[in-house]
Amino acid sequence: MFQALYGDLRRLAPSHMRQENPSHTLSATALLHEAWFRLDAQQVPQWKNRAHFLAMASTMMRRILVTDVVAVHEALLAFAVMDPRAARMVERRFFGGLTNDEIAEVLEVSLATVKRDWDLARAWLRRELGRCKAA
Repeated sequence: MFQALYGDLRRLAPSHMRQENPSHTLSATALLHEAWFRLDAQQVPQWKNRAHFLAMASTMMRRILVTDVVAVHEALLAFAVMDPRAARMVERRFFGGLTNDEIAEVLEVSLATVKRDWDLARAWLRRELGRCKAA
């Protein structure tokens, strides 16, 4: 079924991604494949027809995206305990969509500081989010 509906699924994934922050960690293809793995893992799939399957796939994609945002939020809360300024920078960049220059201005720090904070935060969050997915 996956192969037969792959083209339809490829059209669904980008439509979900357009609603997300451009810096989202998943690509449309990764979202599609993750949704398929989760749908395939269901014990007794109850898909009545093509439309029902596509609706279920769309719902699964949405759940994956929401789960990722919650995981980022929780990891960011933990990171804020270690480095509050860098955590504020990530919030402005990830959730607010600010540029590095705008973040430097808002936080009243240099552009170099924003870049260092971003490098540190990105590495820390990648590690933490990797642990969440492995769990």
